[in-house]
Amino acid sequence: MSFLGKVYDLERNENFEEYIKSLDLSAETADLFLKTKPSIKLVKNGDTYTLTSFCNEFRKELKFKSG
Repeated sequence: MSFLGKVYDLERNENFEEYIKSLDLSAETADLFLKTKPSIKLVKNGDTYTLTSFCNEFRKELKFKSG
């Protein structure tokens, strides 16, 4: 699986701006979401996968097993 272990960066969001506007958020919060460009990485260790999402200074990991 050649996609494992690589970092993938967000290139574009289609209709994301319209979606954010529909949430009726404050202008500051909406602007924060629109400027955010997250990255993800999927790593396999034995039968466990780790999906890591990076966004500015935030990092979130999700560990799971297939099936």
